[in-house]
Amino acid sequence: MTDKSLEKLEAAINFVSEKSNFESGTRYLETLSEFLSSLLEVDYVIINKYRKENPGVAETIAIYTPNGLAANIVYNLVGTPCHNVIGAKLCSYAAN
Repeated sequence: MTDKSLEKLEAAINFVSEKSNFESGTRYLETLSEFLSSLLEVDYVIINKYRKENPGVAETIAIYTPNGLAANIVYNLVGTPCHNVIGAKLCSYAAN
């Protein structure tokens, strides 16, 4: 592991231990999405809710963009990067 990776891991552990004591639910996930955007140096972080009873649809519970938090949406998964994630391991997309 590189020094930078260790610093990011430490920052993530600190975030979880500090924020989870004071925030919960949607507010926590919104704060987490902003934190992850900064930590991972990405423009967009989307946290979805997925239901097995409706596997073709996702509902966002936090969207962080370069302009800050965005309104949540419900969308069809087919043809999206999120569709590839269901039932898989962690995925990362460097570009559209």
